[in-house]
Amino acid sequence: MKEYAYGILAVLLLSILLEPFVETMLIFVDKAKIDTAMDSSARLAVTRSVKEIDRANVKTVIQLDALMQRFGESFSKALDLKEPTKVGKKLNFQSNNDKFGEFTIEFVNGLDNNGTYCEIKASTKYKFKTNYLARFSRELMPYTLTREHKYYINIEH
Repeated sequence: MKEYAYGILAVLLLSILLEPFVETMLIFVDKAKIDTAMDSSARLAVTRSVKEIDRANVKTVIQLDALMQRFGESFSKALDLKEPTKVGKKLNFQSNNDKFGEFTIEFVNGLDNNGTYCEIKASTKYKFKTNYLARFSRELMPYTLTREHKYYINIEH
């Protein structure tokens, strides 16, 4: 009878100890999904929203409104999100399937030594998948996933 009790105790302790490792792996999976969606959406949006001012001197400008619209369409389709709401230079997304929290995407465009760029920053509150950590995240401070990418516009002669 002691062996059964020790076996049950071992299973319970292992499940409690292994749960944070499983959640860590799930966080990496969600980060990869968000990175992939951001990268593909941003590349499409940046290439479609470039306005050439002076082709001879290789000057380009990013049309931020067009970029935000195209990025929003593509990003919402990639992660199964509702259509975005625009607030200034930010887009807010809600999840259709409750897999992710609310996304906030910030856009910054400018010019530096490397050329015209657009910086995109995404942040969302992570929804824990395992029961214990989901309960603790409600009581403690929630975990926020933040991803940043910077895209440059280069025209080759």
